[in-house]
Amino acid sequence: MRFYVVLGLVCLAALTANADKDLRQVFKDWKVQFSKNYGGGLRNELARFRQFKKSAQTIEYINSIQSDWVAGFTLFADMTDEEKAAFTGLKLNDTASEPSVEYGPSPLDPTDPEKQYWDMGPVKNQGSCGSCWAFAGVGAMEGMHLKEHGEFRDFSVQTILDCAFEGYRDGCKGGWSESAIRWAGSDSRISNSEDYGYLPLQQDNKYKGRDGECTDLKKPYNNALRRAKPYAYTAEIPSRTDAGLQHALATQGPIIVSIYSSWALPFYTTGTYKGTGCGENPTPNHAVVVAGYEKDYWYVKNSWGSWGYSGYAYFSRGWENLCSISSRRKILEWRPNENWKICTDTHPSERTPCDSSANLNQEVCQARGCCYDSNYAGTAAQCFIKGKVTIYDGEGKRRVLYASAEEFSQFEFSYYGKAAQVEIGSWKLFVEDDYYGDYKIIKPEDGKVTFDFQSVQILNN
Repeated sequence: MRFYVVLGLVCLAALTANADKDLRQVFKDWKVQFSKNYGGGLRNELARFRQFKKSAQTIEYINSIQSDWVAGFTLFADMTDEEKAAFTGLKLNDTASEPSVEYGPSPLDPTDPEKQYWDMGPVKNQGSCGSCWAFAGVGAMEGMHLKEHGEFRDFSVQTILDCAFEGYRDGCKGGWSESAIRWAGSDSRISNSEDYGYLPLQQDNKYKGRDGECTDLKKPYNNALRRAKPYAYTAEIPSRTDAGLQHALATQGPIIVSIYSSWALPFYTTGTYKGTGCGENPTPNHAVVVAGYEKDYWYVKNSWGSWGYSGYAYFSRGWENLCSISSRRKILEWRPNENWKICTDTHPSERTPCDSSANLNQEVCQARGCCYDSNYAGTAAQCFIKGKVTIYDGEGKRRVLYASAEEFSQFEFSYYGKAAQVEIGSWKLFVEDDYYGDYKIIKPEDGKVTFDFQSVQILNN
């Protein structure tokens, strides 16, 4: 009997060794995929592999208890629970006394579309700095800028991290998304204007993953937030339901929400997440942006890089307030700058220099680089004509592209020259006509196009 027991143990050890060998290859490939390079020598490498093995057991367990979503080896696979927690960072305002939220389904607004998606900026990665609050705030502002003005802005999260709590709090130790938006919208020390806020582009102040000094107060970067003055506030108690969240998405744009990131969520790869590990109405610890919805799910933009569907996740709507997604919604109020002028307020990277050799009758906005020809005769290369195009599709969805000059609201570019191809998201406003070698307007089926005129470049005939 003892012989058989020993033999069984030997076989089990052999199987374990083979499993470890296979997992080491998975670990090796995973390190390449996520560019993991460990310092500290072999000891640290072994410690990370042991954590990887624990994650493998967790992943296997998650996939064994449900089949709605797939857990896998994400960027978190070698991290401890404490390290994973650093990728959140939401702080709830415990000083504000709020009446309790009564959870439960409420009637949907029959005027809401069955589905809605908002165009968003690229997914970013907050890293191990607890700055989800800043990423959610910036992500919502990028989405609103694109929605309202048709222009994408890759705003700087680092400026928010450095400045929103300057002097009294480390932003990597958590914060509040409304603080990010209010700082960008109301810090008149930098914008020096009642019409617009202040926030530079990511390319001007890159993310460092740590809270630094707010140098913007001393020497501001070029301002990319001159189109509006944003403000944020918490949704009213009665609307903090799934129905209220849907209506906000349908009518307002992308929405900042607070969720509970459970022990299981970091391993999400595909499928519809149904709250594994969330429990009932847990206290939120992470800020994200809901960028859209359909009947069965919310479309959630995270700040964990390529995690999930290229940074996004589908959260089930099968349970009311899944992972507290509806309970602490932030409303982003977008206050457009009514005095916005292209020649003074356009970001320097978007200004078009004139061709001085063309000898055109030009009206130039000082020396800022944007210009247009007031008496175009169709004989030479021209500068960019700025304007506005608004498009509505058959479902009433709107796309707007701005950079306006009223003088060209009735400009017949199809007669005078070629229009440069312009795209708004997946919408192509102008495409080349192979037969005539020119460009033509594409109108959405059963929709309409209105011109106030916009971003058309006249080329040589």
